[in-house]
Amino acid sequence: MLFRSPDRARAAYAEAAELARRTGQAELLAAAALGVTGGQGGFEIDLRDPDRVAVLTEALDTQPDGDSSARAALLGRLSLALAFTGTVLRQREALSAESVAMARRLGDPAVLAAALAARCDAISGPDHVAERRAAADEIIELARVSGDRTGELLGRRLLVVALAEAGEWPAVDAEISCYARLAERSEEHTPELQSHHD
Repeated sequence: MLFRSPDRARAAYAEAAELARRTGQAELLAAAALGVTGGQGGFEIDLRDPDRVAVLTEALDTQPDGDSSARAALLGRLSLALAFTGTVLRQREALSAESVAMARRLGDPAVLAAALAARCDAISGPDHVAERRAAADEIIELARVSGDRTGELLGRRLLVVALAEAGEWPAVDAEISCYARLAERSEEHTPELQSHHD
């Protein structure tokens, strides 16, 4: 039977993390930490999960020195996970900025898009509207080039928020319409999951 189960996916990532610890596989631990905290390219994090910061920090500490896609992804995800933990906002801003800078040096579009999204979250609020708008535009462009509709939807969602905070209501309406059309096309091209019984 084919299915999508967040609980089973989370359990599988947790098992992978344990295997990575036992065998000393830093790359596997990074993948498991990213998976258990929202998926490999995830943006949404369960902020009720008390272990989210610990597993990401552990994975980050095991990474080799220097730039890598895993390190950039972990930095961005950690900046998201630290929300509502009492962490000084400057720390989240610093982590997200480092993630974006590293992703740019690596030239990894997928990691850069995720890093930019995390950056938007870390610098939320009207004081950073211009930077967040530029980041959202870049996420959209990266997603369109790679054909990533989910990434484009995320970028457009972030753009709507930035435009609303700037009070650009006609642009907000236009972006919402664009988001709705894209979401509809995405649903049309999503294959249905089928159950197969032996």
